[in-house]
Amino acid sequence: MLVAINSARPGQRIVLANGVHRVDKPIKITRSNTGIAAQPVGDAVFSTGGFEFGAVHGVTIEGFVFSGTSSLSVPAEAEGTRITRTTFNGDQSGAPLWCVTPMDCCACRPAVLRSRAPQVRTRR
Repeated sequence: MLVAINSARPGQRIVLANGVHRVDKPIKITRSNTGIAAQPVGDAVFSTGGFEFGAVHGVTIEGFVFSGTSSLSVPAEAEGTRITRTTFNGDQSGAPLWCVTPMDCCACRPAVLRSRAPQVRTRR
């Protein structure tokens, strides 16, 4: 998965198979103008890890479920980011699940937040 994401060419769409994905730390996205999608929507789940964007632009994340202790982090340097058809489920223990994104660089529609303590933090 990491090799495919980090070797993607501009315009390429990487499709992750359904199932539960567990990674020790979030996968760093370093390639611009790419898409990373779950196939089918909602059936690729991150229970740990998740995604962390680098200083990229034009990246789309589509159709994932983030649960457990997974996270999605988008820094201000990541411009033109799109997060769509994605669900954020909090940890069953009540620990927050993080989607961190600056207010002006990211479109998050439609996304679903389900948790006792969902945390979506935006930075200016």
